[in-house]
Amino acid sequence: DFQNGKKMFSAGLCIACHRIGGEGGHSGPDLGSVGSRFTIRDILVAIVEPSASISEQYMASIVKLKEGDPLYGRLIQRNEKEVAVASNPFDLNQLTKAPADKVESVEFSQVSIMPPGLIAGMNRDELMDLMAYLLSGGDARHKAFSK
Repeated sequence: DFQNGKKMFSAGLCIACHRIGGEGGHSGPDLGSVGSRFTIRDILVAIVEPSASISEQYMASIVKLKEGDPLYGRLIQRNEKEVAVASNPFDLNQLTKAPADKVESVEFSQVSIMPPGLIAGMNRDELMDLMAYLLSGGDARHKAFSK
């Protein structure tokens, strides 16, 4: 069901970070062509285990400070004055900053910023509709929705 798949894309919070058909967020990859590039299994693994494979352009960073707790999030800015990370994947404008002279190191994290378990509340039909929506790239006429 196309409409329910689109609804599940929102209900599962996918739309907060990912785009399909020009709608959605920007902190994660555009999923408009995911169905033509990946298998159903690969898509499901990426949803269930987001840290299993992370594209470098969407990796979070760990900013270790000389004193205090490290910063974790998407590296937004790094210059001679400061380092800024967005730790909320739903809002890249929420930045946590540290002066550059207080930074010990900046490393890529092997943990995805995408929270695991976002589909845990979906039943079988809802998950199937979401998968069809992803496979279709948001196209209601796609064969995934034919009876």
